[in-house]
Amino acid sequence: MVSNPYHISRQGTTVSAQITDGTDAPHTGLIKALSVYSSGSYPVRTSSDFNITAASASTINITAGKVVRDGKLMGAITAGSGVAIGTNTAGSTYSLVVVNASNAFAVRTIADVNKVPELTAGDIPIALVLYTGASGTMEFQYFTTAKDENSLTIAHNGGGTTYTESGRITGDTNSIDIVSTITNADINITPNGNGKVVLDGLNWPIADGAANTLLKTDGAAGLSFIAEGTGITIGSDISVDVSEFMSNGANNYILTATGADTFQGETQLQYDGSNLKVVGGLQVGGGLEFTITESSDDITLSNTVNDKKIDISVKDGGGTGKRATFTADTHSDEIILKGIEEVIIVSLSDEETDLSTGTGKASFHMPYAMTLSKVKASVNTAPVGATIIVNIKENGTTILSTNLSIDASETTSETAASAAVISDAALADNSLITFDIDQVGGSTKGKGLKVTLYGKRV
Repeated sequence: MVSNPYHISRQGTTVSAQITDGTDAPHTGLIKALSVYSSGSYPVRTSSDFNITAASASTINITAGKVVRDGKLMGAITAGSGVAIGTNTAGSTYSLVVVNASNAFAVRTIADVNKVPELTAGDIPIALVLYTGASGTMEFQYFTTAKDENSLTIAHNGGGTTYTESGRITGDTNSIDIVSTITNADINITPNGNGKVVLDGLNWPIADGAANTLLKTDGAAGLSFIAEGTGITIGSDISVDVSEFMSNGANNYILTATGADTFQGETQLQYDGSNLKVVGGLQVGGGLEFTITESSDDITLSNTVNDKKIDISVKDGGGTGKRATFTADTHSDEIILKGIEEVIIVSLSDEETDLSTGTGKASFHMPYAMTLSKVKASVNTAPVGATIIVNIKENGTTILSTNLSIDASETTSETAASAAVISDAALADNSLITFDIDQVGGSTKGKGLKVTLYGKRV
């Protein structure tokens, strides 16, 4: 295979060297190739293009390549296989390998010996081939170039004799750039007659519009100027008179639609950038289940769906949400707030009489269901000599696994060596709660015993 050297080469079985004075005789093939190239048609370098192999003594194979024709890059020419060359006389018959007007490989031959064939209109010469009668001695001479990029400079002489660049067109893999190289020079695009400037399919107007007009599209790639519309004034800025489509406009008023193309500022709905002001009622939820209303300075929060609750959640210092619930599940027409701490204080004696042991020292029925969280006992006279011990029962069953106690010489269970442990925290609505005194003090029994229950209504 003879590889394309990408220049006008010497003639021979190898073609890496350029033509050399005193060795290579000029011939008309060179002139014909240069004449075609000067018109803007020539082979260009892409990759492994136009490599020629002698397939036999009378045929060649040639790889694909590309050419520029009249300044335009053409598509790749399909590789040629078994392309016949002229074979009149070995050692003196020349053929021209060309890309023809149809952008396909062709071979031009001549019957005369030691002459270069004529080109056909549209031919772009690639190489000259000498028939030698044997594939191993076939000779070639390339007429190719190493051209692999192209830019365009536009120049002027400024009325003198100096070549001066006005601008250039360049390109790379990302863009095509049209650049003016003269400081502050314009780039003008002016079509002839009624021709239009078409940019990416959009037809731009061929004349300027009147002062204070806008550019619009017709949706079919046509651009034109339009005058001011109702409520719109165009000067150094575009001014819109909103009164044409909005009423009751005022600072901080929120707009609501009053029709397909009209709005109004809401006096009772305002936002100042920090706070939202609602005058009247507020409805919340997908089904407007929750309302906030005001009447005569009273604020009413209510739900609009039967048998629903209103929850309030507040996070503690650790980020855990603590919840309280408003519910209508009560014994009257009033609502109750569940989830907050409830406190029930029960007296097991009077304030003056010494305490004594016994069951059922006090009792009551739970007014509501409650989850018990803590119990505490206290006296106004501390026991001496022994500990006061109290047991608490629900419907006859203890709710403590460690009973409530007040140590000797103490007035509250808060300091007891053995703290009470709740084993049943769920106190049912209307259940009977009873209190037993299992032990009292020794030399001093203690007086004024009270028990406090802490919990949350459920």
